[in-house]
Amino acid sequence: MRSVNLAAVVAVTVVAAPLSAQQGVHDVNGIARRTMDYPVELNRPYHATSGLVANAGDAATVVFAEHLQIPDSPWVRVYFGEVHLAQGSHVRITSLLDGEVQILDAGAMEMWGNASAYFNGNNVTVELIAGAGTAGNLLEITRVGVQLQPDVATGGPGQCGICGADNRQPSGEEWTARLFPAGCTASVYNEQSCMVTAGHCVGGNMVVQFNVPASNANCSLNNPPVADQFPAQTIGAVNGGVGNDWGVLEAGTNNLGEKPYDRYGALRPIATTVAPSGAAVEVTGYGVDQTCTRTQTQQATFGSICSVSATFYNHDVDATFGNSGSALTRNHEIIGINTHCPCCNVATRVDRANFAAAREACPSPPATPLATGTSSVLDGYLLVAPDAYGAWAPPFAGGNGSTGDRFNPEGGFNSMPAVFTSGFFLFNGTQRELLSTSGDWQAVFDPDNSLASEITITNLTSDTNADGVDDTAISAFQVAGGGTLLSFELVQHVENVNPVAGTAASVLTQEYTITNNGASPIAFELVRSFDADLLWVPDFSNDSVGTGTNGSGLERYVYQQEVGQEATAITLSSPQGNYYYGGKNGVDPDGAGGSAAYAFGTDVQVWDAFGVPIGWRNNIAGVGDDTNGDSGAAPPGSVDPQDGFIGLEIPVDLDAGASTTVTVRFTYGSTTPIVIAQPCPWDCADGDGEVGIGDFLELLAQWDDVGTSCDFDGGGVGIGDFLKLLAEWGVCP
Repeated sequence: MRSVNLAAVVAVTVVAAPLSAQQGVHDVNGIARRTMDYPVELNRPYHATSGLVANAGDAATVVFAEHLQIPDSPWVRVYFGEVHLAQGSHVRITSLLDGEVQILDAGAMEMWGNASAYFNGNNVTVELIAGAGTAGNLLEITRVGVQLQPDVATGGPGQCGICGADNRQPSGEEWTARLFPAGCTASVYNEQSCMVTAGHCVGGNMVVQFNVPASNANCSLNNPPVADQFPAQTIGAVNGGVGNDWGVLEAGTNNLGEKPYDRYGALRPIATTVAPSGAAVEVTGYGVDQTCTRTQTQQATFGSICSVSATFYNHDVDATFGNSGSALTRNHEIIGINTHCPCCNVATRVDRANFAAAREACPSPPATPLATGTSSVLDGYLLVAPDAYGAWAPPFAGGNGSTGDRFNPEGGFNSMPAVFTSGFFLFNGTQRELLSTSGDWQAVFDPDNSLASEITITNLTSDTNADGVDDTAISAFQVAGGGTLLSFELVQHVENVNPVAGTAASVLTQEYTITNNGASPIAFELVRSFDADLLWVPDFSNDSVGTGTNGSGLERYVYQQEVGQEATAITLSSPQGNYYYGGKNGVDPDGAGGSAAYAFGTDVQVWDAFGVPIGWRNNIAGVGDDTNGDSGAAPPGSVDPQDGFIGLEIPVDLDAGASTTVTVRFTYGSTTPIVIAQPCPWDCADGDGEVGIGDFLELLAQWDDVGTSCDFDGGGVGIGDFLKLLAEWGVCP
């Protein structure tokens, strides 16, 4: 076992931001309104890795252990980078202070977003236990979370949100939880353990904690047992200021396989009526306190509604920093979500339409896969489960699970998952957004609220070739912020190149129709990132990347494959593509040119550079710039593990009100792109390849019907479907 004192590894200077800088401030009717979050966590870099390890024995055994000693922190959280856990393998984290233990197998690691629970004390041990007869296990530790220490006790009379004397008293409700790392509160509202909080509290790697113990005499915090901690994923959230600040979370399971409602049987339902001015109300939450042992522990108190606005309540219940997200309740029902102080404090009303729609979407349905047929043993079989943005990341932790995608190459290979992450970035100058529903993946990147994305139509799937499985999905989403207002309509379709002959290649085609709804022209870049971890030759680090696009006359493309095995290749392409890149971990494509070296394929470097780094543009690791070729498994400069990944940048330039179509293509089983004509759902009457009068009459005949051939948005045939049909009039693309 290797023991490392963090202070000897890296020196970190921490300057706590003043309170006014920690919280968002909004001016409303001349009153400076401040959000009531109280962030608790500081991340410090830490690096340790097991490398690729195996266990040839007939029993599970510890193959790697790391003892973390973190100075000057009352608790520790561990964050992991690249993780591969074979069947029967797991990670064990143990607190040396109280003996609390957390076990993370591949599924649990994915659910927890490649992070641990919160452990008391400053000493933890992390162990990788390899299952019997397994190979290719890998565990990387990248950072630790420690407490951001408060300078002084706060949260009493005279503080923002305390309406006179501080009347809060300790309470022990089990329907409300402390939300870390934002330092907020969240509340269970249904039996599926869906929770509501404030939008400005929502981020990556969230954990909700129940039965929170008293804090220490110096105001440092203590954590409950691991069994009382649950990961939380975002269903929807808006951080839009007073009256439009809300979040909906779905809690995962603890180390016993329980969700919060399973464990505690407690909730507060959403109210169905609006409370009047003067009504008696209550707030229960985890605000800071001048009595240190009470700070950020559960307290409750009563008051009344001062006034009622169209989207929020003002109330005089004591609530301060740490109470963001606390439920405002009346008669044991949630009527609002606390967001801003000072008194009278602000709570977003639960009857906001977008807030209500997000709550209805929880729990989230499992991803609906698209497939080329019913037989996974057929050469060329492809199954993909993309989200409404066209991204897929599960299983983020294990990289070799049963969801995300599956492909069966020609030549004696088995059907198995191929892609670790496949995502979509949007960059507009200093604005950026990861277009993915994976909160786990979003947590990899530095937080950025310059843009916000929202799904407006979730995947509506259909079986266009009547083979018994869905092959097409239609969705829509929008991206907004700082003058940017873009809407996207997406059609995704999978198809075997020759389904009659069972040809080995299959294609996922994604067509994005993008409209600039902003008042000004806009130019931005879309970056499609793709990190395949190909395990047909059982080592994800021996893949190669390459291209033959230069001078080919084909659409811009780049591929990843098992070395020399084209049947295993996946090619990313776009007719609108500009720059490609193919990376291998450790290779520095421009040397001292200033761009980051290639690392693992989660594309943190692309995020940090607000687009494809200059030195990566049209570069293949070990091959060079603007040059066709293949990297091989270990190009010069690559380091173990030699992870490979690819990407493609697509520039978009739109006048105000203008639209364009961007096509992204994934060809499985070929090192060059294959173009397949796409289905035309608007040809909803006769399938003659043209949207015309017959389809118009059929749409009118189906008016108000739900789930019929002309119901394009899944909400019943209506004016939206009518307008879409007119927009697509003519020969199908």
